[in-house]
Amino acid sequence: MRLRETDAALALFESFDPSTLRFQVNRALAPVAAPPRAAVRAPIEMEVFLRVGMRTRPVRVYTLSSCGAFLLMDRPLRPGRRVELEVPAGGSHRPRAVGRVTFVNAAHAPAHPDLPPGVALRFDKVDAIAACAIDHLVEKRLAALAV
Repeated sequence: MRLRETDAALALFESFDPSTLRFQVNRALAPVAAPPRAAVRAPIEMEVFLRVGMRTRPVRVYTLSSCGAFLLMDRPLRPGRRVELEVPAGGSHRPRAVGRVTFVNAAHAPAHPDLPPGVALRFDKVDAIAACAIDHLVEKRLAALAV
């Protein structure tokens, strides 16, 4: 309650991972007049499975929204590459989102120094169950990071 009285809007409590710290600092320093995003995103510390061509591999999520994700990768994929991501929906349901790599932040030559090495994905196709599950997960995570 006292934090709200100081006009604080963002917070970190208890233990948190480096990705969440980076996200909150970037969020706090972002210009107020930044263009709005298509969907709200949040830092989600989890492993998901990424399918590229015939290969599937585990990757860590940095941020997630119902329109896309930023995945932590030391050896990023090339822009335009089509991928399929298994979306965390809880339970036994494993919906998938299909999308493309839209941005690459390579470890050896970062295009954006405020971001970790990895790739941004834009989802072209997300089923309704996956979109709903992602929105719920993002809302819950953002509520935990707000004052």
